[in-house]
Amino acid sequence: MQTTDVILKICEPPSSSECNGIAEIYNSIGWGGNYSHGEINAMYARGYHAILRSSGTVAGVVRAFGDDYSVTWLAELAVHRDFQGKGLGSVLMRELLNSHGHTAVYADVLPGQEGFFAKFGILPRSTLTTCSRAATTRGSQIKGQ
Repeated sequence: MQTTDVILKICEPPSSSECNGIAEIYNSIGWGGNYSHGEINAMYARGYHAILRSSGTVAGVVRAFGDDYSVTWLAELAVHRDFQGKGLGSVLMRELLNSHGHTAVYADVLPGQEGFFAKFGILPRSTLTTCSRAATTRGSQIKGQ
């Protein structure tokens, strides 16, 4: 990693260029969705997030939610395909744990990624099962849409 790598903790909605970068990350890893700036701003309006830039390019993001006391749920950790394998995901995880390591951290992990999360002490638990529901209408709660 170069010294030009910077993590930005943002307490306000991402800028237009950051929204474009986040959408590019999602598309590069197959999450797609063609998210609008309004949708990305809505997704990043609450909870914790960090945006990692490498040489000025938005290269990775991490988002999490919790009570800042006992529990944190990792919503996503995503690194643009062109920047994978360079340790940026680890930088983002360390940043999350520096901010929220005082809480239990939970993550739904895609198959094959368990080893990455295990490096940070986030381990599979046989007593936990992930349950979910698909969104019924994406964007219905975004103001102005």
